[in-house]
Amino acid sequence: MSLEYPGHEEAMILEEILRKRIKENARLREALEFYADKENYKKDPLFKTSIQIDNGKKARAALAKEETTST
Repeated sequence: MSLEYPGHEEAMILEEILRKRIKENARLREALEFYADKENYKKDPLFKTSIQIDNGKKARAALAKEETTST
């Protein structure tokens, strides 16, 4: 028995878009949380901060994935 109904295909497409946006949101949120965490900015005279070590890699990686999944 088929569960096809008017608009079923559109609903499936929208569901897939929603799944992709949820994953994208989680990835971007992770990068934002890293940069928002004050602990990552604490200075130590002997070591670089996590932010200095990262040098924007997390943000660039999150945005690069966004560009490839948006197309």
